[in-house]
Amino acid sequence: MLKSHSSAALPRSGFSGPWYYARRASEFLEDAANPRHFRHMLADAHRQRWGVKPADGEVISWERSSEVLRTLLENAACTKDQMVVLEYCLQNAGRIDAMLCGFDRQARLNAVLLELKRWQKCMMEESSESRSVRVDFGSGVEERLHPSVQVLRYRDRLQELLAPRERKGAKRVRLSPYAYLHNCSPISANIANMRRVLLDRKFRDYLHPAPLFMGGNAETLERKIGRRIGRGKGDEVLRRLVR
Repeated sequence: MLKSHSSAALPRSGFSGPWYYARRASEFLEDAANPRHFRHMLADAHRQRWGVKPADGEVISWERSSEVLRTLLENAACTKDQMVVLEYCLQNAGRIDAMLCGFDRQARLNAVLLELKRWQKCMMEESSESRSVRVDFGSGVEERLHPSVQVLRYRDRLQELLAPRERKGAKRVRLSPYAYLHNCSPISANIANMRRVLLDRKFRDYLHPAPLFMGGNAETLERKIGRRIGRGKGDEVLRRLVR
């Protein structure tokens, strides 16, 4: 595991807000290195917010997602004072799986919104107007929003929530939405069909502003993350989002 050098002397960063978890990338890497402890942290946050125990499937998803995020951050060289925010609650509009905050080389404030999926097999909806796909979870097939459509809705809702707080002339936080299907490897038996369904032209208007990545092109996603938040100071960006 990569260690932080710039933030080593800083106290641990706990930030309270409409989310389950918010820590510096260096701290996240330490927390996520202990999967059992990490999933208990998120489960406790879920119980405190909603008063109920999270579903077993959700807990398993958090553990797998933490491994995926560790890899993305380490490969993007974002292991210091960037901010990692998990399960950002959007006031009855769902939860953002992960939000990564930091500055880029042009000193612009950025927040990367990630929708993480474990899907391995899906089918096209019959209607050409549908913005959903049919996902085979093994135990059954369910209709779900296309991941790019979903993360775009989260971006739009977050922008609505931020608009009343923005001060005239102040730097705005640039929101970059991405979908990542991390279980779709290049050697997956269903990869060709997944690409055919999820990259279909009827989703073009959503894929352009919210690109979708699969396991085979994770390097492109890692480069985008590095360019947007590589200069760190994620706490400043997060404070701008919740002030």
